Amino acid sequence: MTAKEKLEQLSLMDLEINRKLERLGDLYADLFRGSAVLNGMPAGERDERSFEQRMERYLLLREEINRDIDLLADRKEEIRKAIDALPDERYRSAVEMFYLRGMTSEQIGKRMGYDPRHIRRFLKKALELIRL
Repeated sequence: MTAKEKLEQLSLMDLEINRKLERLGDLYADLFRGSAVLNGMPAGERDERSFEQRMERYLLLREEINRDIDLLADRKEEIRKAIDALPDERYRSAVEMFYLRGMTSEQIGKRMGYDPRHIRRFLKKALELIRL
């Protein structure tokens, strides 16, 4: 896997975690929806099993998200070390802003005081030099 692919993978992992967090919120909202406790009905076996199943799905997804976050943090630390090893501060800044913060080359250019074309050149050169 190339350095660019590894860096892009971080963004995809982050998006996937956010998608799962949205799903977790939906599962949490559904957890008590229609439960016997909230609607005042006597708890039946079907209601309890349904609640238990929803709770299990919620807890499993929460554990999965925690593992994903730990993996993402480990990969970001690995990438942070590789970025810090780049020889030029402009390369380090451009890579960090583009791949870790999700900024565009136009946004980075404004912040760093360079034309976006220069930022794209910095990124290209940084990708040639970075060791992941």
